[in-house]
Amino acid sequence: MDLTTNRFRGGLTSELEVKQAQTLLNQTKAQAQALDVQRSQLEHAIAVLIGKAASDFSIARSPLPHSEGAGLPPVIPSGLPAELLAPADIAEVERFVAASNAQIGVAKTAALPHISLTGVAGLRART
Repeated sequence: MDLTTNRFRGGLTSELEVKQAQTLLNQTKAQAQALDVQRSQLEHAIAVLIGKAASDFSIARSPLPHSEGAGLPPVIPSGLPAELLAPADIAEVERFVAASNAQIGVAKTAALPHISLTGVAGLRART
């Protein structure tokens, strides 16, 4: 929000972008409040499951741990071998491509004219 406001004051963005940033900030604050409520409910449910009073049970808030510190994504070294790709992921993509190709064939066939021929045959006796 601050960045967008500063850019607006400098004439680099429009007032619309400032309003959009404000809306996004307000939505994020509302989502954070909803997550706090959900966290409290889950703490109470855990307390019930382990047989403690909800007022006596609490889980400390802490960021997700990883090697580079809190809030930063882990560093991925360059030159990782292709073997790290899960074979299931590659197979899934291959199936998706095959299905897409089949849909192209179906679409081409649907564009062609459709002709149906019917016939009736039978015998009749003279009486």
